[in-house]
Amino acid sequence: MPEKNNVPSIFERLIKMPWRWLLSGLFFGFGIIIFDPDSLKWGVATLLLYGVSLVCQFFKFQVLRLVSLWFGIFIVMQTLLTPYIRYHIEYRALLPNIDTTVQTEGEAQTITTDEMGFRVHPRINYNQKKGFRIFSLGGSTTEQIFIDDQKTWTYLLQESLSKEFSEPFEVVNTGVSGTRVRNHFAKLKRLIQYEPDMAIILAGVNDWNKQITDSVRIYKMEPYFLRKSLLAKALQGIDVFFLGPLKSKFFRDDSRGTKNIEPEKQTKNPEATRKKDSLRRSVEFSWKPEDVSDEFKVYLKKIQETCEEKKILCVLLTQPNGYQESANSDYKKLFWMTPPFANFTLDFESMIYLANLYNNHIRSFAKQNKMPLCDIANNLEASKEIFYDDCHFTVKGAQMVSEFVSPCLADILEKNKLVVRSN
Repeated sequence: MPEKNNVPSIFERLIKMPWRWLLSGLFFGFGIIIFDPDSLKWGVATLLLYGVSLVCQFFKFQVLRLVSLWFGIFIVMQTLLTPYIRYHIEYRALLPNIDTTVQTEGEAQTITTDEMGFRVHPRINYNQKKGFRIFSLGGSTTEQIFIDDQKTWTYLLQESLSKEFSEPFEVVNTGVSGTRVRNHFAKLKRLIQYEPDMAIILAGVNDWNKQITDSVRIYKMEPYFLRKSLLAKALQGIDVFFLGPLKSKFFRDDSRGTKNIEPEKQTKNPEATRKKDSLRRSVEFSWKPEDVSDEFKVYLKKIQETCEEKKILCVLLTQPNGYQESANSDYKKLFWMTPPFANFTLDFESMIYLANLYNNHIRSFAKQNKMPLCDIANNLEASKEIFYDDCHFTVKGAQMVSEFVSPCLADILEKNKLVVRSN
């Protein structure tokens, strides 16, 4: 009679086959091919992980040998699939109820967020509007995490407009470092419930950096590096979304009555947070794409359509930056975003080209779709008095942004008959 259960015999034959050595050797060989030359830590981790299956073949335990082969198949497959699987955390906000002090430009700066993770001073009741409500959407140049609550361009804008029109304005800063226009679209959709009268969108730098890193690289196998794999990202996600709350719960600092531990980047001076002088990286490329990224175009259009559908007055801002011919060599030493966290740099001419490419697209898009525009990019000179690096504003820079944006918005508001200027 045939065996009722022949699984053990199949496993036994499988584990004894000579190709198990060949297969596990191929796994290890693949690990050598995708060795990360820029990171000893990740390089060693790659060899160890892809060598697990080969090492296990020396053990006498058949189940261990078989499991290690399946483990090897899993590791290789998740690596090969990584470049083709796209996922995004669309909506992002800062930690709620941050209350901390940082040293910027030799002065103490108070940084707070409200229960939504937004920067607004004084705090507002989102369910009870008491003035003209503006949400400011953007990345780190909107967030301004190293600048005092009452020195950000968004706060100064609030003060200026309130004075200009003799009525209360609420300018809510929802900026988050690293976010792109797709994230601003997701945030806009969520903020609709809080009855915004206006939304202002400052975008560009993170989108063009994403386009650079998607298109330019030194190593052909870089998309398959362990640090970029789905497994690595899953482990990072566990740390952020599961271990993070536990760390905050058991290791929080209650010295100021805050409910959350601030991210490391929010407790440092901006001048010490990044490795500067990125234009001098050992590998340099010249890269000038014909157009902005498809993602940038698609989500900018989605923002425009949502604003039109929900009857929200949405204003685009061009992205100020230091990539200008007038930038001197001393100021350019502060650059680190050419692009950020990369093992290469684009040359200065390419960075000028990209900044202009995106800002020109914003200008053209605003004109074609009849969206209001505050073209502030050309009004800020490339200097360390205005930017403390490639694009982030100093206290003086934030003040200048407000001085340019405020009259622009005032004119837009009056033109659309939303408010009346005081005499």
